[in-house]
Amino acid sequence: KARDLLQAAGGRLVRVFQEADSRVSYRPYREASAALMRLLRTGLSPPHNLSVQVVEKASIDEAFILVTLPATAPAATNDLAHHIGSSRSYPAGQTPNPNPVPVAGMQSWVAVNGTLAWDLSVGAAVAAAVRAAVQQSLGLTVSVGVAPNKLLAKLASRLAKPDGVVVIDSVEKVQHMLNETTVNRIPGLGGSVAAALTSAGISHIAQLQQHSQAELAAILGGPQAAAIADRLCEAGWGRDSAQVVDKGPPKSIQVQLALNAHLWRARIQSTEEAAAEGAATAAPSHLAAAAVAPEALSAGSADTLP
Repeated sequence: KARDLLQAAGGRLVRVFQEADSRVSYRPYREASAALMRLLRTGLSPPHNLSVQVVEKASIDEAFILVTLPATAPAATNDLAHHIGSSRSYPAGQTPNPNPVPVAGMQSWVAVNGTLAWDLSVGAAVAAAVRAAVQQSLGLTVSVGVAPNKLLAKLASRLAKPDGVVVIDSVEKVQHMLNETTVNRIPGLGGSVAAALTSAGISHIAQLQQHSQAELAAILGGPQAAAIADRLCEAGWGRDSAQVVDKGPPKSIQVQLALNAHLWRARIQSTEEAAAEGAATAAPSHLAAAAVAPEALSAGSADTLP
């Protein structure tokens, strides 16, 4: 029965890699992850490599890519950052709009601009190039979400599983995705937050639009309720201004002790290796996930683990 459920969800049974002493080996996953990130940063062919501004490793099998907005992009694409947020970097003191639409005004804005669409063709082209290059060079399957900001790109990448691309290039598509996506899919929320929202009858992200910050804070309770409620109000409309940032190599190490029948073993591993410990359920052939975001005010994400 477990096998049937796994196959129905698009998964497959994989063997576990082992070291010579029969310990589970995470080396293939770390190596596949490193190869994937190298390819995203330096392995794409022209002209797609010229569109990639920043690559941010989000996890062992997930990355965000900031893609350059072409000079010929229509005004609607540039204007989008004013309303739902973007992941574009701006010089110090410069913002995409000094007077963005407040969350409280989003319902009216969506009602007026429900047919607005924007040009994410460059992001879509990079997504296709990433998928082809990763498959050809590494033999890995990549699912990609293309959207104006990291939150939407992350959610889109989940819809793209197990092997596809989803482009969120209109207000209508944003609203449809928010209506179809459950609140537990909002990145970075603890399970207790999603559980509290669900208990209050808020099961899908778009339902957050119906509640004020104060109402959501009251539902959540606790010292962090107000800050989390602020974020939920933004997420309810698909808004996110988090930037795509190249975090560089890990800057710390972790010491781990393992006990077997004969001795204590101590080994030092980087924080990247520690992160890999939780990813052993994926086979290397399905490990990769890359995310693309569109244009200079865009970012994306993807992952292959269910």
